[in-house]
Amino acid sequence: MERPIYVREHAIGRFIERANSSFTSVTASLWPGLLLIDAFHYFGTPAVARVFMLPVPQGAFLGIAAMCKPPNDIRGVQRATIDLSGVRETIDTSSIEPLMPIWFLNTFVPTEELKDPQCELRAKLVVQIERHRAVLMVAHLARIMSLENNLDDLGLEARFPGDVHGAKVDFDSLFSSDLWLRAIRIPNDSPFVNHFVAQGLLERSNVVATH
Repeated sequence: MERPIYVREHAIGRFIERANSSFTSVTASLWPGLLLIDAFHYFGTPAVARVFMLPVPQGAFLGIAAMCKPPNDIRGVQRATIDLSGVRETIDTSSIEPLMPIWFLNTFVPTEELKDPQCELRAKLVVQIERHRAVLMVAHLARIMSLENNLDDLGLEARFPGDVHGAKVDFDSLFSSDLWLRAIRIPNDSPFVNHFVAQGLLERSNVVATH
């Protein structure tokens, strides 16, 4: 299943202007920061909408992830089965859910323009992505690499050994930290304002339910 991630035109323009970089360097700069989306997917709490920071060498992209109707080009889980007889390609349209998370990188902020909490958060994100890169690589590649009757998906865990429990604890702690709340604000002019209202109501109801 494709994962929709969009780098918006405004973010690309700011990246080229503020980081003194070329258009072709945008996607290269996203790695390995893009693995943070896998961390959210596997270790973060499901959300109707969330704001996030994606660190890159030149600074950070700020974005929003929101549950939306799948884009028209999402056709379902696409499989290519390779065996001695050749390659068989299938598409499972039944796997498409009514809503799925869509990731938007809305703007770019160079390192020198980040506020102190944002600089601190960016530094911690870089450290944690590097510390748990092996776990995130398994999470990233397991979606697209599998071998029938092989539970280890082509030996990914052997090639990228890591501490899954440690990664979950570290990312859960950072995503729910006061630093995260101070460094990334919820925009009041977002087209997803109703999503954030729904997310706020959901979080309040969860707090009430636990007391």
